[in-house]
Amino acid sequence: MVIILLVALLALSSLFSAAETALISLPWFKIKKYIKMKPAYGKYFLSWRKEPQHFITAILIGNTVVNMLFAYIFSFLLFTLLKFATPLPREILSLLLTTTIILIFGEMLPKNISYKFPETVSLLTIQYLYFVKKLLTPAIKFTKLVSQKFFQENLTPSKFMTLDELQYLIKFFPHTEGPEETKQYPISVKTYFERILNINETAVESIMVPFDKIDMVDISADKEKIVDYILESGHTRIPAFQVNKNNIIGYIHAHDILTKLYEKEYNGKDWHINEVLREITFTNKHTTVKKLMEEFKTKHLNISIIVDDNNSPVGLVTFEDIVEEIVGEIIDEYELKKLKI
Repeated sequence: MVIILLVALLALSSLFSAAETALISLPWFKIKKYIKMKPAYGKYFLSWRKEPQHFITAILIGNTVVNMLFAYIFSFLLFTLLKFATPLPREILSLLLTTTIILIFGEMLPKNISYKFPETVSLLTIQYLYFVKKLLTPAIKFTKLVSQKFFQENLTPSKFMTLDELQYLIKFFPHTEGPEETKQYPISVKTYFERILNINETAVESIMVPFDKIDMVDISADKEKIVDYILESGHTRIPAFQVNKNNIIGYIHAHDILTKLYEKEYNGKDWHINEVLREITFTNKHTTVKKLMEEFKTKHLNISIIVDDNNSPVGLVTFEDIVEEIVGEIIDEYELKKLKI
């Protein structure tokens, strides 16, 4: 009979520990899903959503009481079996065995299982926790009253997602191509989020314009030829090289060219091509798209030459290339005109 009672108390301890970890690990969007799609569990998860501190308090009280009872009964049983042993070794053995059993079977094992399967454990335990919460309402209100004297904020589930939760949502939640009753969001939204998450690991060499396809101008060429080439290219920014294409010394912005042409037309002010030459940055091909995007943002840049490990140019990336990596190809008016032709 005593053994059965000990096993029951240890099972309750495991249940409380498992439920605590499962509910805390359960993403908020999953809670909303259960409230909406599982009416039998809806009121329990809604209660957890509204009053998580009450559930946590009930778990802590229940777990503490159960563990104390287990320790007391186990020690009594051990003392009875070892009644001829000296008191000190017997007490030390009782302490070590009680602590080990509770730690492994009442804490570590159920918490690890719950962390891996939070949904399953939550569904299995939420009803029992709700009952315990109702049963311990007077004690919960008392502890809440005491805690509010020290902590003004109530415990509420986070409305923010971790990266893992967002990846889970994108991977497993249905989109508009699924059955009518499971529609959640358009497939395009799923694609956008996947691309956004991928830029954390995507190297710039995978989105760059290859070196042999880059439109460039020779800075030593005639100014008129350079201007004509830039205006006809349809690009806003054109890299400039000197002597050979591997020696890229900067880039020219079409806006600067138009400004100089305007000044010459109306003010008669002549200008040199070096006056519109801007500094350009160089980025290793293994750099992630996210890191390059952050560099563009902090340095107010829109273009970078991609180089290999020997610092030889292998391509080019613009801010537009990064945007297209997320939303897909963007066709501007100039490109549309060329396609129609």
